[in-house]
Parts: sequence; structure tokens; C-alpha cells
Amino acid sequence: MATQVFPTVPSAGGGGGAAATFSGLFGDAADGDFTVVAAGSLTLNRERHYNNLTVQATGTVIPAGYKLCVAGTFTNAGTMAEDGQAASGQTQGNGFTATQYLRGTSGGGATGRVTTGPGSGGTGTSGASYNNTGGQPNGGAGGAAGANGGGTGGVAGVASTRWASNLFQPRAINGAVWNLGGGGGAGGATVNTGTATSGGGGAGGGVIWVAAKVFNNTGGTISCRGGAGGNAAVTGNGVAGGGGGGGGGLIGIITTTPVASIGGTITAAGGAGGAGAGGGVAGTAGNDGSVNYYVLA
Repeated sequence: MATQVFPTVPSAGGGGGAAATFSGLFGDAADGDFTVVAAGSLTLNRERHYNNLTVQATGTVIPAGYKLCVAGTFTNAGTMAEDGQAASGQTQGNGFTATQYLRGTSGGGATGRVTTGPGSGGTGTSGASYNNTGGQPNGGAGGAAGANGGGTGGVAGVASTRWASNLFQPRAINGAVWNLGGGGGAGGATVNTGTATSGGGGAGGGVIWVAAKVFNNTGGTISCRGGAGGNAAVTGNGVAGGGGGGGGGLIGIITTTPVASIGGTITAAGGAGGAGAGGGVAGTAGNDGSVNYYVLA
């Protein structure tokens, strides 16, 4: 029976340094070479260990809560994303759940309202990990409509751990889950004559973990953005606030490629707030999540 030893121990004949010592982090290449063709998609249904992975322009990868390892080169000219769902008008964005190895739940946005009253608050998260600035990736608040305030953004949990310190072993411990983005609050509404529909809140961003020995993201996008808040709408003399944006999620990248050479767009930004209507206030953006790199040289 074969025995795997990870991280791979470098041979005595050469190499060395962190990149060689931890080369096992890039997987065993058992899934071979794979190309996601233009307009094609790849949704992971287990942890993948590719030799080389290429994503052509307009191709899409959805990690779905699994780790992705590339022993050779990851070339991405397409999109890898676990973005929070954006709100659409009154309709809220639904939260993201990673039920696999990475495990985590983002907060859902609150539903906008069509009757006079304050907006509802977005859903928080049960996880506990700070973002890169030591803050929480909370959702944004909904906008006010006169005396009727917007709902508060969903609050991400607080604890002593941070995502970057756990990137090598990112599995949830003791049943806890990672702190993904909080959901946005809904706007308030004041119905005078006509109608007033406040914006719903956007959902928080999800989680992506990729280890690739060589990382080429030129022309590509990797994102765990928070979902945008919904725009309000009124007729007559109604007043309605916009929905709050969802908080950003988490991205972890392990590679030997210097960050400045990776290229493309890599973001865990919070979602934008939705516009108010009839004099209502716009929702606020969600807080940013985290993008973390371990570069092995």
C-alpha cells in the first residue's frame, strides 16, 4: 500500500527552501491536466489535485467549499467566484453555505418592505475570524426613509482567530465555522401616497482556498465579494431607503509566485449599498473581507 507524506520532503539532490519543503501543499497532481473551456464551467464536488489547471476567458470555476490544489501552473483568464448574492429591489440576497472541508456560512440580506416602518436587520454569522485589518466583515446598514430607519447590517462573530494564521490548515475546528460576510440590512419605508418599496440587503461573500505552485491570473478574476444591496422604488410621495451591501468573504492563496506577478483581479470587497428613492437614503456598503497570500520562496 502506498504511503503519502505531506508536505513532500525535498530530495537530497537539490532544491530546498520553503517552496520545496512545503511542495506537498500543492497536491499530488492525481487529477492530471484540465482545461475549463470558454463559456464552460467547473463546479467542484470534491477536493481536486490537478497537475495544471487552465481556465479560458469566460470560463467559470465554482469551488463549492472544497480546496483546490495545482501542482504545476494555474492559469486563469476566466472567473473563480463565491460572491454573495445581490439583492434585486425588495428581494434580498440569500446567504452562502460551504458545507464541505472549508465550512462556513455567510449572512443573508434582509427583505425590503412595502409598508411604512423601519427596515429589518441582515443576518449575522456564527463563525469567528477577523478580516485583514482586524475588523469584522459585517454587512452594511439599510438606508433611512425619513423617521423610519434602515435595518442594521448582519454582524460577523468575534473571536481570537484570524483567517491568515490558519491558511495552511483551514478546516473548521470543534464545529466552528469560518467568519464569512454578514448580510446587509433592508431600507426603511414611508408610504404617504402611492407606493414605497425599500431595497433588500445583499448577502455576504463566501470562501475560496487555492494552492498553486505557479499562479497566473492575468485577465482573470477571483472573487468573494459581498452582494450589492437592492435599489428602492417609489411612486407618488413615497420615501424608501436602499438596501445595505453584504460583507466580503475570504480568499486564501498559497503559491511560489510573487503577489505582484499574479495579475488579474482578486477581491473580497464588501457589496455596494442600494440607492434610495423619493428622498430616501442609500444603503451603506458592506465591510471588506480578506484576501490572504502565503508566498513560498
